Amino acid sequence: MDDAMLETWIQAVNETGAEYGVTLLVSGSLITGHLTPTVRYRDWLREVGRRASITKTRQRLPSSQIGPITEQQADRARAEWDAAKHSADLDRPPGVTRFCVRDAAVGRLSGPEGWTHFPFLVLALDSVDGFSPVRLNA
Repeated sequence: MDDAMLETWIQAVNETGAEYGVTLLVSGSLITGHLTPTVRYRDWLREVGRRASITKTRQRLPSSQIGPITEQQADRARAEWDAAKHSADLDRPPGVTRFCVRDAAVGRLSGPEGWTHFPFLVLALDSVDGFSPVRLNA
């Protein structure tokens, strides 16, 4: 697959703070959800870790959808992306080799078994075999 097409969408997500519905093919599995800025995933992961350290127990991942990005989160994503683009320490801005999918559903092409849902998935750009800017209802 031509990574440049998906990379353009990933950059748009991080530059604008917007989210876009997508469907991806990765190693024979379909993944559908919303491309989301990487900062949103990092914030969520930090919160899950904080809750686990306070309660001193294993945290269960939320079973409900995370929901759309807020304007505050979008502003922060844009600011972090702009800072990364202007940083002399980076060859390329973050989020280009890896990207995040919110409210991800993963299913196999080979059979009718159910879909597995995840609050977030982090994927490597070079692992994607196919891409469509349309989210399936899974």
